[in-house]
Amino acid sequence: MPITYKGIKLSADLWLDVLVEETIIVDLKAKESVVPLDKSKLLTYLRLCDLQVGLIINFHVERLIDGVSRVVNRFADSDTSVDPPDLHQ
Repeated sequence: MPITYKGIKLSADLWLDVLVEETIIVDLKAKESVVPLDKSKLLTYLRLCDLQVGLIINFHVERLIDGVSRVVNRFADSDTSVDPPDLHQ
């Protein structure tokens, strides 16, 4: 995916694991635990792509639902907020 920063197209492209319907970035992992740096990285991707929602899916868990983390890029001009559904029911 091409990256434009402050109106300048950068020479390197951004390689995303999965981009769903050009609205959600999915970052795939297979590690002991997701660390804050993983979430910061995904938030940076969201900001660079001007997107709002991303998911980190870590496959190194017993139950896949326990490996899903949602990251939201809160836009400054956003006047509506939706709470995520409770996936642990």
